[in-house]
Amino acid sequence: MTSYNSLFKLIPNLENFQNLDDASVWQLTKDFSLAMREHMISDYHRSIFEVDDFSISLIKTFNIDEILAYLTYTIRMDRFMDGLLDDHLKQNFVFTAIKQLQKLTETTEKFDLSDYVIRQLGKTKNKRYEAYVISRIIHLLDDFSLKFVTQQYVRRTDTQIALTDLYFPQLGIHIEVDEGHHFITRKNLNYSSHASDQPLYHLQQSENDAIREQDIINVTGHLILRINVFKGTDNQSITLDNIHAQIDDVVEKIKAQKKKMLIEGTFKPWEPEKEFLPQTYINLGVLAQT
Repeated sequence: MTSYNSLFKLIPNLENFQNLDDASVWQLTKDFSLAMREHMISDYHRSIFEVDDFSISLIKTFNIDEILAYLTYTIRMDRFMDGLLDDHLKQNFVFTAIKQLQKLTETTEKFDLSDYVIRQLGKTKNKRYEAYVISRIIHLLDDFSLKFVTQQYVRRTDTQIALTDLYFPQLGIHIEVDEGHHFITRKNLNYSSHASDQPLYHLQQSENDAIREQDIINVTGHLILRINVFKGTDNQSITLDNIHAQIDDVVEKIKAQKKKMLIEGTFKPWEPEKEFLPQTYINLGVLAQT
């Protein structure tokens, strides 16, 4: 298992950062960079590319990969934005991230399901429609024999990664919430802002989405279900009733797939207590890479 002890040793000084003199700050910054050397994420921007403003509350929702991506960001971007790392240290962002990393890597005997659910839903809080749709799906299902993952990375090609909004691993089902960026006006792309131009761009964007969807299906063999929350092909806004109807349809398809697998004897209920205990993987004798 990966050891983050060199980072955890920095916690006392990070917590006391406001009281450190200049020499101690310089040494802490150097020690932090050295401690991160073996944990740097080359594609860190993929995990945090949608974050505009960092905050302690946001960092507390990060998973391990996102924490490492964030810590990498503070070091890499400090080269281009002088003082960025110092600013994040002063605001206790780095301290919060490493404390969160420590919390996530501690071995516990009992898995906290509510914490997992809140963290997964927390990833969508900056997208209002996506947060609403995903939360409603999870509440309507009310079935925690089904594991769900938000913002799931899937490989398109050897060099391209895509994100799906909601993923049910046991069922091989992905949910995509089509928000405004799927139907963005040409005005935002410095083209004509005439409303009559929107349907044409809508078709072009849908073609791009179809290619992306096909790539995911080809690579993973999974089913992609879409919920449109912005505009239809007639350029009219989608009503809440329509969104609810789409969500209900998706929920029924999820339930139907689980029922089918139960009949076939291929469905395995999610056992988070076992999944998140390191001993489970130690007993297997191998760590699977996905």
